[in-house]
Amino acid sequence: MIEDKMNGKQKLIVVVMDLLLLIELAVAVYLGYQHQENLTVIFLRTYVPAMLVTVILARISIRKLATQG
Repeated sequence: MIEDKMNGKQKLIVVVMDLLLLIELAVAVYLGYQHQENLTVIFLRTYVPAMLVTVILARISIRKLATQG
């Protein structure tokens, strides 16, 4: 039977990813607030690339840290 449980290092990666996503969201909202006339464009140009990089790197890290069994 294949177990899909995560080890401690993988769980730590998930926690760090969540924190980074929250920080990225806060920064994107702050930058958008500074330029309210272009709020949507600035938000999307700031948050989407940062979020994609964070999620992709986290997924790669989680896969590399998977225990072989």
